[in-house]
Amino acid sequence: MFVKLPRSVLRHLLILAITKAGSERELSKLTGIPKSSIYDYKFERVHIPDSRFNLILNFLDISAKKFNPKYLPDNWGRLKGGLNCVKKKIKDGTLYGELEKARKKTKGIKAWHEYMQKNEPAQYHIIQYEHFKKVGGYKFKTLRGEFVRNNLEKKIADFLHLKDIKYLYEPITKGSHRYYFPDFQINSLIIECTAWKGPTKSYSLKKKIEDLNSAGFRVYVFVPPELQHFYKAIDSYLIGSLDELATVVCPSSSVTG
Repeated sequence: MFVKLPRSVLRHLLILAITKAGSERELSKLTGIPKSSIYDYKFERVHIPDSRFNLILNFLDISAKKFNPKYLPDNWGRLKGGLNCVKKKIKDGTLYGELEKARKKTKGIKAWHEYMQKNEPAQYHIIQYEHFKKVGGYKFKTLRGEFVRNNLEKKIADFLHLKDIKYLYEPITKGSHRYYFPDFQINSLIIECTAWKGPTKSYSLKKKIEDLNSAGFRVYVFVPPELQHFYKAIDSYLIGSLDELATVVCPSSSVTG
């Protein structure tokens, strides 16, 4: 895993360690961390692996709890690069041509799905999502200018926009075990919304919420009040009005107008 720290904290720790060791070269000898990596960590060019972070803390005799570090998965760099690669190919119009070549190489659609799920999960989910968007019908335009699936999503998007709250619409998000495209994400806060009539939806949402919660996300589900009796399985996560939404996304303010 990699460790993400508040700005300047890693630099401060490295400077303390270098000062204690006497030089970057000596710190490298004492910890086994390459000198070039020490230089990168000092100037916060990259995130530090948790094993090396612990080496530095042990050398300084400091507890990690003091800094409340955020831990990123081992494939964090590849995930970010994979997302950028797919986005570029979508923009260039080359993605689907490459997919067709990949399908031929893997001798069949089923084999391709299995290969991608195992070896390139982030790219696989983005590809599937892009295909879904083409057939799913995103016909409702928000005040921010994007297209969403239904009036309920438009209502929430417009509310967030008018409140000047920066949000991501259906970003790829990694839970502890799976990838998702939540309706709205505001930093570590996720807002799902649904008007599905029936209890089956609540059970799939419950699994999704548990997985996202275990990855450090807070999740709320916006369901119109008249339909909330279908969602007893996730009752503690439900909100049903813009007033309730306001207390979640901007607790210091209230809905006006």
